[in-house]
Amino acid sequence: MKQRLPELPVPKDRVGLGCGWTWFILGIENPTGSGLRQLAQHFWPKAADCLGKPSEIALELPDDDAWWHLRRAPGRGISPKFSMLGTHTFQMLTLRDDRLTSSVKDDLLSAAATQSSVKSFGWWPTDWRTPQDRLFLSFLQRISLLRLESGGPLIHEWLGGSTASEATKAFGVMTRSAEVWSEPIRPWLDRLSSEGADINVMCDYAHWFGHVLSRGPG
Repeated sequence: MKQRLPELPVPKDRVGLGCGWTWFILGIENPTGSGLRQLAQHFWPKAADCLGKPSEIALELPDDDAWWHLRRAPGRGISPKFSMLGTHTFQMLTLRDDRLTSSVKDDLLSAAATQSSVKSFGWWPTDWRTPQDRLFLSFLQRISLLRLESGGPLIHEWLGGSTASEATKAFGVMTRSAEVWSEPIRPWLDRLSSEGADINVMCDYAHWFGHVLSRGPG
């Protein structure tokens, strides 16, 4: 195992946000698209092992109580004066604060330290601008489980883009029938339909569907 990783300080504008959820941040040295895909492929299963047995992290229905999900999003650049911490930060996992025990923290840190591209870590409060509803959070956990169960990406193109056209494309893929994800996410799509969710809401779900289940950018 690598020596214990140094910790990234929490940015001042995120201290005390009080959203109830925390990002596990990794500091990476000059990341590339292929490098980040490899990091997700190797780190995410190790991270899931740290959270508990498969039955303990499982979630099947929209009203189930969500408490974690995979995340793969670029954060802030790291100042050159802290070059030992890497050059860029990436959000790799989101956890609800009441499940983020010292034991889970230690296990996740040990898992991250086995990845050669990781130079540092951080526990940063989320900066969600609006509260995330129960349905959305359980959807994120369900597609995260799908990614882990598959052992890799289910879609071998990048579908996590944030433009309207990219989200529309992801929506078309998400709602296809007879796919491996069709039945597992059907309860969420049915709930959204019954509640009259508009296309913007559906495309937001589709964006995160692509973000977690596709191969990654680059």
